Amino acid sequence: MPTNARSKKTAALKVSVSAEQPTLAQDVQLTNPLGVQSVYANDFGIGFTLTDVRLIFNELGAEVVDGKPSKILRANVVVPLVAAEMFAHALLKTLEVHKKNLQAMQTAQPAAHA
Repeated sequence: MPTNARSKKTAALKVSVSAEQPTLAQDVQLTNPLGVQSVYANDFGIGFTLTDVRLIFNELGAEVVDGKPSKILRANVVVPLVAAEMFAHALLKTLEVHKKNLQAMQTAQPAAHA
């Protein structure tokens, strides 16, 4: 089985961790034996128990059913609390960097047109 980055079955994943992230830094091999694919979601829900967090990702459709947009379940992910904390931290950091980059691009645009 091929192990290059273009393979659907196996790809290398570099895990980048900062000192403030509550996880261990390591390189891990990511396998995808079931051929799981990326999906689009524009709606989500979160549930939790004492031991884990459930992330439910949906796609809102154009069809209206009973006065509401149709929903297509795209992913239902359950993770332990520590993984949910790591995910939340990584998501917040990513959004922070994205916001800074977007602001830098917006402030640079008027100068480029002057």
